[in-house]
Amino acid sequence: PHNDFSPYVSQSTQRHHRMQYRFDSGHQIEVHRLGYLTLNDPHGQLPSLYIPLALNRNLGVATSAYFCGDPYFCPPGAAIISTFDFYNQYFYPWLEAVLNPSNTI
Repeated sequence: PHNDFSPYVSQSTQRHHRMQYRFDSGHQIEVHRLGYLTLNDPHGQLPSLYIPLALNRNLGVATSAYFCGDPYFCPPGAAIISTFDFYNQYFYPWLEAVLNPSNTI
């Protein structure tokens, strides 16, 4: 199937409930029909990131333990941290691992 993540995507698959994009680094983005993205690190060095997809709303992003963004999307029991901290601790390392796999551990 066609993807918009070229040239970084090495494989994409479609199942009836989600689209999955796999990068050369092994990292994956899953687009779920229920309206959210999951960003996965197959090496277990970074937690999965969960991003809801909603029109006309501020968004949030979460790991299994931390959250930043619109409180509407905050999972029960998640610790709220600043967007700056979430980006630096979780989102940027995930992007760096995808875009520059030779720089990761």
